Amino acid sequence: MIIDLDSHLRDGYFLDEIYQLEEPFAEYTPRRIGDGRHQAARFEHRLDPFPARARKAFNHDYIYDPKANWRGGDIARRQVGGYDMEYRLDDIAQEGIEKQIVFPTAIMI
Repeated sequence: MIIDLDSHLRDGYFLDEIYQLEEPFAEYTPRRIGDGRHQAARFEHRLDPFPARARKAFNHDYIYDPKANWRGGDIARRQVGGYDMEYRLDDIAQEGIEKQIVFPTAIMI
């Protein structure tokens, strides 16, 4: 049996769908800015536990953005399974993975 112990969901692309919070926390529900999808998704929210300066210093979103084509875009292509479940199912079938332990990418939230 093959178990993938480090699979991630790119939940940062869908914050408004994941965190639809009710009172008394409704004010923390992320609001999508614009109509960008996946790597181009932008949100206004107060969920991030890190100050803006730290967030900027450790931001490596460009690695997962196919438009940035970082190092030929290989990692960006592999990350599609983090937000496209059909792609994920194809990937795990090719690798023979039978079980996955899945983590949200924005686990700090």
